[in-house]
Amino acid sequence: MRGEITKQILEFIAEGVVGSIDLLELFITSGRNSSSRRFNKALYTKSVIRNQKEIEARIRQNFYNRMHALKKDGLIEKNESHETWQMTTKGKKRLHLFKKEMAKTPPNTQYPSLPSDEFKIIVFDIPEKERGKRDWLRARLVQLGFTLLQKSVWIGKKQIPEQFINDLGAYDIFNYVEILAITKQGTIKKIQ
Repeated sequence: MRGEITKQILEFIAEGVVGSIDLLELFITSGRNSSSRRFNKALYTKSVIRNQKEIEARIRQNFYNRMHALKKDGLIEKNESHETWQMTTKGKKRLHLFKKEMAKTPPNTQYPSLPSDEFKIIVFDIPEKERGKRDWLRARLVQLGFTLLQKSVWIGKKQIPEQFINDLGAYDIFNYVEILAITKQGTIKKIQ
């Protein structure tokens, strides 16, 4: 998504990560599929960098350039006496717009299909006007290895990845989905 790095920095500040060093550390080490990783990887391919120290220096410099641009755009400001960053009203509005846009865009995540010791039943009731979200959820459930048991009821002996749960919230369908774990077998053992 365009502006993903800006969104990520604003989220870090919103979560209370306000020191430059802490922000830089989180920016460099955040998530395996995050935009900062793609951003940092781009630094490796733009030019031939001979050693790790040069790479780290380039990442650090690009991060500080980004912070300067956010400050110049009026999205963040620095409290000089405490050496901390905070979001401005304009920054809070921008972050809200990012989150609103994200709720419209389906997450493009490939989840691992890992076995579980217990059955999971996923039931959902997403309104008709949000058909695209239902289609996205069905496709993800198939990818995870779940089977359709009945209309909007899926079953599988699979783990539920944490990123999948996070994406349900980000895509604004968390409240329409129920996930149940079956610990005792009844008639369900017939479908094993």
